[in-house]
Amino acid sequence: MGWYNRGMEKNKPNRRAAERRILLAFGNTGASGRDFLYGFSRYSRSKPGWILDLEFAADIPVPGSRERRSGARYDGIVADATMLDKVRLSVAGPKTRIVLFGDAGMADSGSDVFYVQTDDVAVGRFGARSLMSYGNFMSFGYVPVSGERVWSEKRGQGFWEALSEAGRECRVFREGEGRPIGRWLADLPKPAALLCACDVVARAVVERCKEIRIRVPEEVSVLGVDNDETVCELESPSISSILPDHDATGYAAAQSLDRMFDGRLRGKARTKVCDAMRIVTRESTAPIPPASQLIRQARAFIARNATSKTGVEDVARHLGVSRALLDLRFRQFAHTSVHAEIESARLEAVRRKLLSTALPIKAIAASCGYKGAAHLGVLFRRKYGTTMSACRASGGQISGANGRR
Repeated sequence: MGWYNRGMEKNKPNRRAAERRILLAFGNTGASGRDFLYGFSRYSRSKPGWILDLEFAADIPVPGSRERRSGARYDGIVADATMLDKVRLSVAGPKTRIVLFGDAGMADSGSDVFYVQTDDVAVGRFGARSLMSYGNFMSFGYVPVSGERVWSEKRGQGFWEALSEAGRECRVFREGEGRPIGRWLADLPKPAALLCACDVVARAVVERCKEIRIRVPEEVSVLGVDNDETVCELESPSISSILPDHDATGYAAAQSLDRMFDGRLRGKARTKVCDAMRIVTRESTAPIPPASQLIRQARAFIARNATSKTGVEDVARHLGVSRALLDLRFRQFAHTSVHAEIESARLEAVRRKLLSTALPIKAIAASCGYKGAAHLGVLFRRKYGTTMSACRASGGQISGANGRR
């Protein structure tokens, strides 16, 4: 059996040769970093020889971790761009393969790095298309992060490009240009739609809107990016967010590292784009109904409440839109104002009561929300070209320039 055992030993795979020690280094511990790790792990589970170490920018001390990494040289490093210089100096060897993700502008990656990223321009374009599909907003705006961040600028670039192609103007808030965010928000023509660079920025915008009494989403719809549930769900109203496919980006990073190990990726840095995404809809965005539907619903509500003290704000609140939008749609398509529509419905209710009941005119005026018969008489004559008494006596036969049967 000796020869058999010796033969088996000779032909036994070298398990050590298949092992790869890999460092995952993260500066971003938010939702996008978490989803990236999920994607990476989906691929790495098919590689039993991969030994993974995880390091965060603000790492929690773990017993034995310092000894484990002391003098280590990794076969592969997958690093957030903010940590590239740190890990390259400390644990990278001349043959270490590096896959970089995050903010491309924050690191001089060099020629030994394969770069994997989410397409931030596509994120901005997707945000613009999504907000435009919600209705005909009077203005659109983009709120970047404070300071210069390549990913934030690219999301704003994509947002601006898509709006420009659709003939829409994009207003961009710029900190330090003399106008605070509160004034910028107040000056936006309403209803407005905003894309924010990330969910943390979106939360700050929603908070500022509440402070200056701008209603979200009735007056300003707010859309974030990255779908950080902790940030989005704890805010009131909760924040709608674009969910880029960070999971797919993590998977692509692991796949790219594997191809580098096999020699299928070599030479210079490259970029892999992962742009699949979707909207996670919450309370900070609400589609604006088409103009014809809005006017039809407004008229039905006004007719049902003609004899009550219904005002323009009541109609807007019932429809879930801003008063500015409601007035705009009536002027554009009904060629009247909401206030005039309410007054017309109330006077029509008066006319019906004159013809269908024997109530005194004073009682009819009170039942339809008018303080006195004299004022009502002026309004009735202006609309129908006759007095209320004459209308009742004629059985509803109305004449005059403004009259109608």
